[in-house]
Amino acid sequence: PSVTYSRIIDFKQFSPKFPLELSELIESQMIGNRVLITLCNLGEMEFLENMVESLNSVGVRNFVVFATDDASYSQIQKLGYPTYFSATLVGNLTASYENQFLRYIKKKKEVPQRRENFIALCMAKLKVAREVARLGYDFIFSDVDIVYLKNPFQELSMCDLSCFSAERKVSKTYVMGVNSGFYFLKGTARSFEMLNHAIKLQERPPELPDQNHLN
Repeated sequence: PSVTYSRIIDFKQFSPKFPLELSELIESQMIGNRVLITLCNLGEMEFLENMVESLNSVGVRNFVVFATDDASYSQIQKLGYPTYFSATLVGNLTASYENQFLRYIKKKKEVPQRRENFIALCMAKLKVAREVARLGYDFIFSDVDIVYLKNPFQELSMCDLSCFSAERKVSKTYVMGVNSGFYFLKGTARSFEMLNHAIKLQERPPELPDQNHLN
């Protein structure tokens, strides 16, 4: 889609890789210390374009797209979206291309490699969120398969909570209050510790999706 942005970066003036430090990139996009972040791989570009189109329609310009690898980073850059990639941050997720739709397909028997790649993507989501929290920015984390009908920042303008989400899902053992595909966090030490704890839990067996450990 053809989208016009008022706060877009001209990447041509920077080097091909890592044009800005993450803090510089976020500060070039954020409004009032708030930014929307998402994680995208090569197989999710149509989802990403659809989400950005919806963000543009409700007046949201303050977003940053984290890429999972060099190929995704290059493609997102071509789309003109503010993007960042660091293999140190998200790991090596190149093998996740053909498995990106696992989250949308429910099967009784899962292929082990698919499961492993899906868990790696879940871990990457937590790591990028933790890094943004560590830097002290308030943010919304959004999966790319979301379409926005209202400006989420306006809806959260009066939010005094350190964390806001609404899953309302009851599992066999506990109530899930945080939806890992959409949540708002303030950039505090407490938020960092929460995400850090979730990452440590995910590093232990059994390997479960990020939503389980956030709750």
